[in-house]
Amino acid sequence: MRLTQIIHRDGLLLATRKAARRVGKLSWRAGRKQYYKLLQTSLVPSDYGVLMAANWGDTTFEYCINASYGTYLSKYLRSIDHPFIFLDIGANQGIFSLIAAQNINCVQVLAFEPVRASFDMLERNIRANPGNEKVAAFNFGISNAEAVVPIVIPEGHSGAASLHATDKANGRREHVTIKRASVIAEHIRSDLPICVKIDTEGHEKPVADGLAASPFADRIEAAFYEVDESWLDPKEIEFIFRRLNLSDFEIVGRKPHSKPHYDVMARRPSTLAFLN
Repeated sequence: MRLTQIIHRDGLLLATRKAARRVGKLSWRAGRKQYYKLLQTSLVPSDYGVLMAANWGDTTFEYCINASYGTYLSKYLRSIDHPFIFLDIGANQGIFSLIAAQNINCVQVLAFEPVRASFDMLERNIRANPGNEKVAAFNFGISNAEAVVPIVIPEGHSGAASLHATDKANGRREHVTIKRASVIAEHIRSDLPICVKIDTEGHEKPVADGLAASPFADRIEAAFYEVDESWLDPKEIEFIFRRLNLSDFEIVGRKPHSKPHYDVMARRPSTLAFLN
């Protein structure tokens, strides 16, 4: 039943009381979900401090509004104290692009998302937030080659879409475009350092290879990337970034006795003060 119908049936006061009782019995996260679903609002405030287009039923969206990805990268992006460019590779609905754009020192954000439905949500989210003039979205993925390739999107979890082992994965399939990193050079300002986030569910090494071969490789001063050791040898991607003079590698989010799935922040020495 729509909110307008509930109010028409019960009156505004009673409808509000019922909603409050219902939400009050739930946890904060579940209560907020019920509250915004009841309001049928098109935009939901995230705990990361940005607005997200409502996409209930998608685990990735709910991770975004509940800040379930942790605060390491968000704090880092907000702490950069000099002009920079942010490349969001595997942007999905754009949570980290939106966070970066809030930093007054962020001059430009390029967000890359190959899956069409996620890209549409990304564009909606960019339009909904301040700083959107800084952000450009591209409906293709970054790699070390140019091709149209299959991708698998698990039901209800758009952020788990993967180009890796698509013959064995379960979910909805579509074909997406990937391009060499070098083709985006014309879109990037040529005078500023670059921070990169890579979250491509098993495609991280081809992305790193593509970045290393790009005309702007020598301006990459920080790279935050996902590692799943069942898909990727972490030494291989570390070797690529060390060749770009990133010398400090910090493992983020790995818990003792957990599966070998974590993030890594690679930085040049000059960037180490950002998190102090």
